[in-house]
Amino acid sequence: MVSTAFAAPTLDFDRQTPVPASETIPVMDFFRPLSLQQPVLNPSGTHFAAVITIGDDLHQLLVYDLKTQKSEQYGGTSEMDADDVHWLNDRRLVFSLTFRKLSNLGMLAADVGALTDAFPLMQYYGTSVIAVPPQNRLRPLVWNRRDNEAPYRDLGAATINAEIVTGKLANLSTNATNASSLDVRENNQKHILEEYPVPAPGLTTRYLADREGKLAFAFTSDDGNLTMHKLVDRKWVKCPVDLEHIDIVGCGDQPGQVVVAGPSPVGKPAPCR
Repeated sequence: MVSTAFAAPTLDFDRQTPVPASETIPVMDFFRPLSLQQPVLNPSGTHFAAVITIGDDLHQLLVYDLKTQKSEQYGGTSEMDADDVHWLNDRRLVFSLTFRKLSNLGMLAADVGALTDAFPLMQYYGTSVIAVPPQNRLRPLVWNRRDNEAPYRDLGAATINAEIVTGKLANLSTNATNASSLDVRENNQKHILEEYPVPAPGLTTRYLADREGKLAFAFTSDDGNLTMHKLVDRKWVKCPVDLEHIDIVGCGDQPGQVVVAGPSPVGKPAPCR
């Protein structure tokens, strides 16, 4: 006879409600994907967008109209997931799409009421948003982290045109659209308005824009040494700050200013300056 004393507990992945306060929280609850992530309001506050989890681990883009209480969704198929959502203006937003949780297909844009007509802005460049300029929201500042044809080549920061509705989503892993890497590269270049030099030496770890959404600072790591650079006349100039003792929290109110935390007094939290 086989004893059931050490049988594994049944895992209920469909349960949506917390366990009663009188019961021990199952370990699996600490590893569940969040039901709703990255909620962001559009500038006028009429809609919010978020990444929602469906099934066990599929992620869709959700856009919800706060007045009509109607919603629409995109992504979250068996092979594609949505992530990293940003509003450009009241009607258009951008998000990332990944394939089989391994490769980043690119940054797509879509309009409220037409999510299923989402179109690519940048593909296979590992693109992420640095800032959305408040005065020119359809010209986001992005970081093209890598070139698909040379995976270790950082393409740096760029300003892109999110008004151009051109090109089709290409999945080079399956070639389902019969698109080539040349087609993808040409479409990417159509959207790029301005490119910035890559800071050196070392690997770029982060960019920071000022309050106007203009590229201002870059951070690099070279053999473990952290360096902050300031963009001056389209060239990166090393800043005399010790990033081992302070943390850069964000940009300041004036050009060239940053908000920092630290160093920490003994036993006290780091002050912001």
